[in-house]
Amino acid sequence: MAAAGTSVAAEPRAVFQPVHFGAKGCRTDADPARIKPGEAWMRIWSCRGPGGVSIQFADEGNMVDVSVGGGAPVMFPARDEGFGPTVEWRLERGQPRSAIIRARRRDDTDWLLVFAIRDGKGCYAAKARSNRKARELADTIDGCADSRRVFGENGAVRRGGL
Repeated sequence: MAAAGTSVAAEPRAVFQPVHFGAKGCRTDADPARIKPGEAWMRIWSCRGPGGVSIQFADEGNMVDVSVGGGAPVMFPARDEGFGPTVEWRLERGQPRSAIIRARRRDDTDWLLVFAIRDGKGCYAAKARSNRKARELADTIDGCADSRRVFGENGAVRRGGL
């Protein structure tokens, strides 16, 4: 228990939001009912999250990217359905502090990407393999990694673009 006159930081709270292509409440570049599996064209969609912070997705089939709050995207070579269907927003005092989204790489490795959010703008901060570690990072991270990232082989992250 905190002594009188001191404050205890509020525990981050999780809010889960469906963000798959065609999810209710997400805006898309095309009618998802008209998209057929295997079609080779870019799909772009965004979903508005807590506090008005949005998450944006782009999927062109071989490469995908995701960004939070208009920040620089994280890009990676993906398999079908390159993103998990849900984003986990971590809130502090009712405002988004961070976001966690699953990245499904073409080499069949999955990573949880952690984005820090400050003043409504997100930036890539870290990656993790387990939900526990991703949440720990999301709840404690204060800074951002380099702005534009591409996943390298074996899950390594390297600088650069396509």
